[in-house]
Amino acid sequence: MDRPPHHKDQPIGAGEMEAIKVATPDYRTSQARYSRVAMLLHWLIAAALAFQMGLGGALEDLTPEAGLFAATQLHKSIGIMILLLSLMRLCWRWFKPPPPALPDSRQNHLLSKTVHIGLYAFMIGAPLSGWLLVSTSKLGIDTYIFSTLYWPHIPFVGGLETSAKTALNGMAGAAHHYLGWMGLALFVLHVAGALRHQFLKGEPLLARIWPGRWGVGRMTGTMLIIAAFAIMFSLCGIAQQLYGSAQEEPVASAPDAPPTNADQLAQAADIDSGDPISDDEQADQTDPVETENEDQPDDADDSDQSTEDDNKDIKPDPAIAHDWQIIERPPIAFSFAWNGETVRGSFADWQADIRFGADALAQSRIDVRVNLASGMTGNPQIDDALPGADFFAAALNPQARFVSSDIRSTGGNNYEARGTLTLKGISQPTVLRFSLALSGNQAVAKGNASIDRNAHKVGEGSYGDISDKVVVSFQLTAEH
Repeated sequence: MDRPPHHKDQPIGAGEMEAIKVATPDYRTSQARYSRVAMLLHWLIAAALAFQMGLGGALEDLTPEAGLFAATQLHKSIGIMILLLSLMRLCWRWFKPPPPALPDSRQNHLLSKTVHIGLYAFMIGAPLSGWLLVSTSKLGIDTYIFSTLYWPHIPFVGGLETSAKTALNGMAGAAHHYLGWMGLALFVLHVAGALRHQFLKGEPLLARIWPGRWGVGRMTGTMLIIAAFAIMFSLCGIAQQLYGSAQEEPVASAPDAPPTNADQLAQAADIDSGDPISDDEQADQTDPVETENEDQPDDADDSDQSTEDDNKDIKPDPAIAHDWQIIERPPIAFSFAWNGETVRGSFADWQADIRFGADALAQSRIDVRVNLASGMTGNPQIDDALPGADFFAAALNPQARFVSSDIRSTGGNNYEARGTLTLKGISQPTVLRFSLALSGNQAVAKGNASIDRNAHKVGEGSYGDISDKVVVSFQLTAEH
């Protein structure tokens, strides 16, 4: 009930004062406030929803090059967290009922109850529809909560016919989309109702849901509401900043620069670039370095002598393995055959630690890490499948890594690095062949490797005819 009306110039009698005290609950008592568990769950869910809204908006235009896969995995992780927290809060609400509603009209009570029911439907329904969407996707990408804890697909959908799964996937996608917009509208109505009680009606509403005794006073409550809004918008902005701005920053190629030794060295590094080849050609593939050496003309000795004379004053230090810093890093290329078509792709995100000395090979070492989620071919169907469990399983194994154990010269400026490639959690011996053009403290390297995808269980499932061998090639410029 509302406070008894009285004229501002009329003194308040004892009876009216008692009525006001009865109608105005004491927000410092436990009976008029939510429990601490309910408070904690409320603010955790609110913070997660704020971040999720910003992240969801960024996902609309995010490209694979800008981190779509990682952002989607994070979106799923936060969605599952919201689902679990919402179920916990619903159970706690049954175990520990909330305090009585604030005095208001019947229509406003009905509206408030409708908004609360809608919010629970959104907080539980949106993650469930997303879970169904992922479970019925033909890509079958696994979900790992924050890249750690495996979250399975919905069990019953695995045995459904393809047509049924496709239909369910479409309905789940539509439900997930519209639930998102519904949740945003309900969120706005919920906040508007809180502001109405706090400011228009002068009721310190925040005292009911804020821990401790903060928020009882109107001014303190106002400051806390402003702070809460600032935090919510900041979380939303952080999500947008982390992923929303990424699509505006395309992967840049090495900038143009004045001619240097590297420009001439790049022509001297004579490893094949690793263009896609068929299975038959891969089976017949020989050491590309040795083949190219055999094809050199007889007068190559004169050219080599001339180059040696020109660079006789620029020689690397003998018997020293230097730590090299990469200054030009083009994407690592890969190629394979799929249903008779040559597929070319690349990994834009990779790092390498290199210690190398032409006369200190025993002390030399190569360590390369590739972010598998950055793999792109330009074919949407293939690009969607690559991070999935049948290919890279990037959610569980985000990196491929090659570490050399033995580097040896194969003649001239050609080398062979023998080591271990760990891909999809499986380690296999791998040989990386490369050529190196050295000049002073700068070098250009080109190389390639032929990888058996079956040994790493990449490309499993019904995806048509995929070549067993995948050719990976690279080029880089480094200095020490």
